[in-house]
Amino acid sequence: MSSHPGLSYTQAGSLGRALGRLCRYALFLCLALAGMGILTHPAHAQTVLPFSLIGHIEKFTEDSPGLRLGSAKMTVNGVQVVIPKNTVVVFPAAYATIDQVFDGPHPSAPLAGAARTSGLAMLDTPPPIAAFEATINGNIVNGTYIAGLVFISQQSLNTADGFIKSINFVTGELCVGSSPLPVVGCLPPNARVRINDPIGRYGLADGPTKRSPDERFQVDTDNPTIHAANGYPMCVPRVAPPAVDPLCPITNRPKDAAGNFQTQFVSPNPAQQVPLVLGDYITFSGTHAKDANPLNPLYVSAHTINANVAPFTPAGVTPYMYLEGTNLGAGPTLVCPGAECTNRTIDTGFTTDPAHTPHAAVYAIDVGQDGIRRTRKLVVPSIRQAVVGRFRLNIDKAPQLLNSINPQTGIAGGATRELLFRIDDPQRGGALPDGSPVPTGPLTANGLVAGQYIVPTFDYLFAEGQPGAVPPSFNFQCLAFLANGWGIGTLTGIGQLSPWPGATAPTSVNCATN
Repeated sequence: MSSHPGLSYTQAGSLGRALGRLCRYALFLCLALAGMGILTHPAHAQTVLPFSLIGHIEKFTEDSPGLRLGSAKMTVNGVQVVIPKNTVVVFPAAYATIDQVFDGPHPSAPLAGAARTSGLAMLDTPPPIAAFEATINGNIVNGTYIAGLVFISQQSLNTADGFIKSINFVTGELCVGSSPLPVVGCLPPNARVRINDPIGRYGLADGPTKRSPDERFQVDTDNPTIHAANGYPMCVPRVAPPAVDPLCPITNRPKDAAGNFQTQFVSPNPAQQVPLVLGDYITFSGTHAKDANPLNPLYVSAHTINANVAPFTPAGVTPYMYLEGTNLGAGPTLVCPGAECTNRTIDTGFTTDPAHTPHAAVYAIDVGQDGIRRTRKLVVPSIRQAVVGRFRLNIDKAPQLLNSINPQTGIAGGATRELLFRIDDPQRGGALPDGSPVPTGPLTANGLVAGQYIVPTFDYLFAEGQPGAVPPSFNFQCLAFLANGWGIGTLTGIGQLSPWPGATAPTSVNCATN
């Protein structure tokens, strides 16, 4: 994924994903006395309780405007939440600090001289054209809601499907509707879809001097969120055929004997992206935007497009891959005898060469305040393959992810913000040694790295307990990027959350207690 503004948080944002990924935390309870089925104290006696909020952002204000790593207040569903200092907000395919969230530019920016706003809250002046959604997970500490994890999207589960009916090669805009019959122009009930791509990775650049309505909701420029069903990176040609875009060559989309573009094929040039064409059936996700089009002013600024196309890479080359979904257990916590902890992680993804599925591997990415990503390989007891190219990794996470020692720091790694999925093909060197930097090359497909995909975790699973007892608090001290601090690219020096969303701020990663 990409960090805002313009920094790579590489990653991923599959809204996989698209952000499509909500944190699902069961708020259950544990017994104070093992096996006796009774409580020794009333529920209200506990001073730290977990909470999960999912809803429209009603109000969002900075505590110290312009402070680089400052704090904020956010109101969701009528509940005011403290957003601590050093918070990194996760967007569908980008990261941003609180200062960057408010810094803009964004379509609801206030007039010059007025107090700056996020443009995300219903009470902002001017308000956004559509409500934005926040998912916040935190703890209630002595009566105050304090966030640990903050995710923002317009609607995390907002997607649409349809056929590409026309392509405007001047603007890069797609017209999407219910049939593959081509149209001239794009009028309702068809949807206007424009890729929010600030650097032109997947087509025409959609940067701040052109049309990008909000770079916080951009594509992932390091991991293809504009992709085929099996993960192959897709693109919109920058010129109309028969002219050839060298970064999105129409020659990479072969036709059948009848002259129709194929949907399953081996790409002629595996080092280049495959173009989207008329008639492709796509699923897209993004944010609402508005321009001066007098007949159809609303359009979707897309951060994710999944095309029902399956280009395969030929044997002997590094395949592409992407992750459809991942969730990560954040246990174990010794909260009480009745607690149940999630000690396994299951990840589902695709690769463009099914022969490489046995080499699919996953790494925790340890990142300190220096912003350097280092790998820590996790044990994968089993790899399951369903449809061609799809795989599922069942990871024995408890001893490997939570208790492994980072060879660079000498401390327990803890649960990470990001995971690296990689094809550990012996022909390309096999597994990465623990502590080695995340590979940044070789580059293919207009700047993408084949054979790997970095994705942030949108779904942390915390401890569950017994119904009717006090719920165990979320153990954020086991999340290394919150307890130890974090960094990304040139954005370094992000420290521990303050105030800490728990009873006591940890001195290091601690996965043994809640």
